[in-house]
Amino acid sequence: MRNFRTIALLFLAFTSGQGRAAEGGERIARTVAEFLENPTAFTTLMLQRQTIRAEEATALAEALKANTTLTTLDLSDNTIEDTEAMALIDALKTNTALTKLCICKNQIGDVGVTALAEALKRNTTLTELQIRNNDEVGDVGVTALAEALKTNTVLTTLYLNVNKFGEAGTAALAEALKTNTVLTTLYLCHNNIGGAGAIALANILKANNSITTLDLFSNKIGDVGATALAEALTANTTLTSLSLSSSEIGEAGAAALAEALKANTTLTSLSLDGNKFGEAGTITLAEALQTNTILTKLYLGFNPTWGAVLAKISKLLHRNQVLPIIRIAIRCGERNANLRLPSDIWEHHILPSLVEIHAAPKGKRRIMRLPWW
Repeated sequence: MRNFRTIALLFLAFTSGQGRAAEGGERIARTVAEFLENPTAFTTLMLQRQTIRAEEATALAEALKANTTLTTLDLSDNTIEDTEAMALIDALKTNTALTKLCICKNQIGDVGVTALAEALKRNTTLTELQIRNNDEVGDVGVTALAEALKTNTVLTTLYLNVNKFGEAGTAALAEALKTNTVLTTLYLCHNNIGGAGAIALANILKANNSITTLDLFSNKIGDVGATALAEALTANTTLTSLSLSSSEIGEAGAAALAEALKANTTLTSLSLDGNKFGEAGTITLAEALQTNTILTKLYLGFNPTWGAVLAKISKLLHRNQVLPIIRIAIRCGERNANLRLPSDIWEHHILPSLVEIHAAPKGKRRIMRLPWW
């Protein structure tokens, strides 16, 4: 009966308009904490948008110290500040079960993240940490995290999207990757990395053998950063997914990346949506696909290119009969675009937002379709 009561309170909390029930809301976190101390507790606890207060965070933290079953905890969008986060962070030092923690969309800053970094030096189970959308996390906090990464041996995925760190924090992360050999996935989009930060990461990627996914979306790395990363791609043998969307990359950066694709043998997904290169850069990238037979996804949406360039891309892909499935998504931004492409190469349906071009294996028809976005 105890478990049913707890689940009922949780359901009431999550389905109420403000995320709190009139009578049960104030007892939610304490009830959850009591439930977590039960050896038969569930393994995933989602507490988004619950406006967790300091005393509730403390109760939950105390439960986490003893709990041995909970593996996933999501506390996103709770307006948790540094002071409220301290007890939860302290619990990570002794908790031996939690593998995934999300504290996104809160008000945690450098003080809280620095404390979290100290906990990571002792924690031996957490493999995924999400600190997205905490607007007060800057270079100081990220530098502390980087120091922790030098000795942490379990964390494989780190989300630092939509914070406010810049070149200094990125340089510290890059330095940590010299010795860290377990982190495989790093999301840094929507920060202030710039060209210098991209160069620091590129220098490490030349030798790093663990990072497989790197997301630098919307960081204004420009042609300088893109060129540096392109050079790294010619040496790197582990990166499989790279996002450089909305990064202010022009023709020079696109050309450098195209050259890198001719030599790279591991990258399977490259996102270049929303950059500044036009038809020349797009064609150069398409030409590289005649040599590269590894890339399976290439995103070129919201770039200043459309119309005739599609026909040119189709001819380039048509000439190469050994490519695996290639997807070139071109979000044209035009409504009711009337495509006129060779019927013997393409089947197409008109939708205003997205075009996907699929290069088929040898002997198969290529298909262009425009799915819902």
